[in-house]
Formats: sequence, structure tokens, C-alpha cells
Amino acid sequence: ISRPLSDASVIKYLVVKLCAHILGPLYKHFCIRYGRS
Repeated sequence: ISRPLSDASVIKYLVVKLCAHILGPLYKHFCIRYGRS
């Protein structure tokens, strides 16, 4: 069993994953919608 990550590392990882999950589709949607103005 690997050493448990610190709370800060876990939070940072979750925040990055959440941002990627939310901003990814929004970024694509924005580019598709406004990219061909």
C-alpha cells in the first residue's frame, strides 16, 4: 500500500480534475459557438 497523500495534494488533484471536467466542455462549446463568427 502506497503512502497516503496529504490533504493538500488530494484537494489540489480534485480541483484540477474538476476544473478540467467543467472547463473542457465549456471551452469546446465556446470555440464551436463563437469560433466561426
